[in-house]
Amino acid sequence: MLLFYLTFFLKKKNFKLFLLCSFIFALPSILLILFHYNFGELKDLFYNVIYFPLSAKSEWSMQNELLAPLDVKNPNFLSHLNLKKTFLLHLTLNPVFQIFYLYFLIFVFFLIHFKSSINFTKLFKVDLIIISILIFTSIITILVTGLMHRHYFIPLIFFVIIFLSIFLNHTSFEKEIKKIKLFQTIFIIFVSLFALSLSQESDKFYAKKFKFIEFQKDKVFFSSPKILDFLKPNYNNDELLVWGWSPELYILSNLIPATREVVNQKQIGYVVTREYYRTRMIKDFIKTKPKIVFDYVKPKGYQFNNVDDGIKSFNSLSKIISKDFIKLNKQNINCPDLYLDKLFAKNLNDKIIKYSFDTNLVYFNRLNDFNIDEEICESAVNFNKLNNSDIKINFLNTEKLNEVMILSSKKNVSETKIKIDFFQKNKLSETKNIILQTYPHWTKINLKNNIEIDSVKIDVSKLVKDNFGLNEIKFYRKTK
Repeated sequence: MLLFYLTFFLKKKNFKLFLLCSFIFALPSILLILFHYNFGELKDLFYNVIYFPLSAKSEWSMQNELLAPLDVKNPNFLSHLNLKKTFLLHLTLNPVFQIFYLYFLIFVFFLIHFKSSINFTKLFKVDLIIISILIFTSIITILVTGLMHRHYFIPLIFFVIIFLSIFLNHTSFEKEIKKIKLFQTIFIIFVSLFALSLSQESDKFYAKKFKFIEFQKDKVFFSSPKILDFLKPNYNNDELLVWGWSPELYILSNLIPATREVVNQKQIGYVVTREYYRTRMIKDFIKTKPKIVFDYVKPKGYQFNNVDDGIKSFNSLSKIISKDFIKLNKQNINCPDLYLDKLFAKNLNDKIIKYSFDTNLVYFNRLNDFNIDEEICESAVNFNKLNNSDIKINFLNTEKLNEVMILSSKKNVSETKIKIDFFQKNKLSETKNIILQTYPHWTKINLKNNIEIDSVKIDVSKLVKDNFGLNEIKFYRKTK
């Protein structure tokens, strides 16, 4: 933008207008700096905007990295065959790069075909030089991080178009171009090839990570499913911390983040700024006192999958967790660790009813393990024709049952009807026919009469027939 203002000034020679435009451009940044200064966060602004991006460039070696960090002094730069292969594949199949090739070929065609009629001295104009500098510096800024994400290059497309427009404007062969049938033919061929490439986007390597499912407009929800509702949080006061990379859990749970980050890239990554961000996080944690903590650094976790980078790697946080929290799920080490504040855990324990399954199948314990994430571990029971048509559950004691909560497996693509029978001393006390909602929505059954129950039978014949499943089953007693 400053380059644009500079070009405008050099052409119009209006210094007052140049200063006014420059001030308007700088005003948002000035206000942002004053805002952070007023709250004593000027250092934090510097770390976030300048220091962290520069210090982190050599550390960003995550799974989505496609190119080693740019280091011209390193003789082994791009020496690894896998990086070379991926890089070349990226340049070959990525449509963002292909459109650059298209414009570049058009530019080369102009130079070759009209080289005798081009007055190159006219091309040394301020606007053309400035847009060229802008393109060059933008490419360097992108490459220096070592990350070849195609969305980084999207803004460059507009700069290239502007460059070609200025280039044509400073030449005198616009009318000649219209007369050349060869150019029109070549242009149509290039555009057709590019359109064909776009039509094959779903089959390219870039799309292999995507999950393609049928869009169902009746399944679009604008309110949170409150996936952590089985923990009975207070949505007005209780806050949540997710260590690792699972920011969607904040939306799915409708709980406020306990710290200012929703992912812990800055606290886990080995960069010089890590201790600064860890200290800042601890201050936020002590101030907000979250009741629920998840550790998502697991073997199949997203981005961070080295268990050595879990909460235990952060000594200050680990000490607080060990002192004030209780680890709830201990059965599957591949699932996210769930920690609850001790008082919060006691209140939950007073409400929740302990039970066991009338089966020798150990994997049925997944239905009562407090693990709800099926992406990184086996936390659901998916049925098949070999399973029985019902699940029998025995309470440890006779209980005044107040509520039942059931979470479907992600495998359930539609709502399903199930029947639940409630027994006391083998006598049927009540029957509920319910519609089991799809994941991540809990199905709740309220028993207003608080009937005394010691066993439950759930008819899952429809789930068995459709090869559907269940993720979690919870029973609650009424408390004062």
